[in-house]
Amino acid sequence: MWLAFCVPLPLCAAEKTKTVYRRVNTEEKIVAITFDDGPHPRYTKKILDVLAEYNAKATFFVIGKNLELYGDLARLAAEEGHEIGNHTYSHASLPLLDREALAREILDNEGLIEECTGLRPTVFRPPGGQSSSLVE
Repeated sequence: MWLAFCVPLPLCAAEKTKTVYRRVNTEEKIVAITFDDGPHPRYTKKILDVLAEYNAKATFFVIGKNLELYGDLARLAAEEGHEIGNHTYSHASLPLLDREALAREILDNEGLIEECTGLRPTVFRPPGGQSSSLVE
């Protein structure tokens, strides 16, 4: 079985080493549950309630602009044991950005996530699955 997702670990500050995972081969029967583009004022709490009902955990890849408005929902998700991942500050198309803009998109959101949840994100998902040679 394989899981299809793209997650650089650790988060890619310019001086850090990064590993990009596009799939993980395993014989285990597992599912990685992920949600992008939140937190969302209408859906995030409902999703958290369903996950709690089934004692399931997920990764929420959040956007900084949404986090500024609904950071309490990301904090709640983290408190309930879910992972909060970086999905850029504004959901920009990474291939169109220069190095400075790319760094701002990732690092600004990283700071917001840490401010809201108390945790530094360790996973990143590029918007639309479109990475950049500057990230890989």
